[in-house]
This record gives sequence, structure tokens and C-alpha cells, in this order.
Amino acid sequence: MHFEILGPISDVETFAVGSGIREIERLRKLYGRARAQGTEDQAPALTDRAMAKSEPKQLVVCVSNEGYPASLERRKIYVALPDADAEKHDLLRIVDESGDDYLYPKALFRPIALPEGVKKAVLAAA
Repeated sequence: MHFEILGPISDVETFAVGSGIREIERLRKLYGRARAQGTEDQAPALTDRAMAKSEPKQLVVCVSNEGYPASLERRKIYVALPDADAEKHDLLRIVDESGDDYLYPKALFRPIALPEGVKKAVLAAA
């Protein structure tokens, strides 16, 4: 199937997210979990995030869900995915209640250290 680009893309509308996308697992395998949008010049960001998957995931506990009550639960442990660009802006990439990763203010979380066996169990359940 071939497409011809006729002009710039405008009026972008999200019509499905998370499990609402039938092909989500195939797309995640191809492109990773990053939510990059735009043109081909952003492709290196996808590569950087794909490489970050090999980095260890951090566990954090939510200490405040102010502004995000539907997405975050206080006192719950979340997985923080490595994202150097987000860190520069005091943000964390968190796998939230939707099962997808989004950026949240770093101040809403505190890092936690668990024994390796417990950490593996928590990550397996996530």
C-alpha cells in the first residue's frame, strides 16, 4: 500500500489509546512504548527510548496524585522507565493505571529500594 503526502498534517485527533488499539502489541514491538508523534526527523528519539529499555527500571512510590487522581494512586508502587529527556525537565515516565507510560512531575514520586527478589516480583506483576 502506497501513500502520497499532499501537505502538512493538521487537526490531529486521538481516536484510540491503550487497549483500544487492536494492534497495540505489534506496534509496541516495532516502535517501543514511546508516544512520539511527528515527522521522520524524530526517529532518533524512538531509537534512544528503545535502547533505554535495556536500562534497569526504577521503582517509585506515589506520594501525591494532585492533578492526576484518575491516573495515579497515592502510596502505590509504580515502574519508572528511563527517559533522559524527561529527567532534564523534572519529569518521570511512569507506567500508570492505564498500563501505558506517561510523563508526570518528579515531585509526585519518591524512589524506593527493595531486595532484588521483591523487586523482580513487583516488576513481573507490573
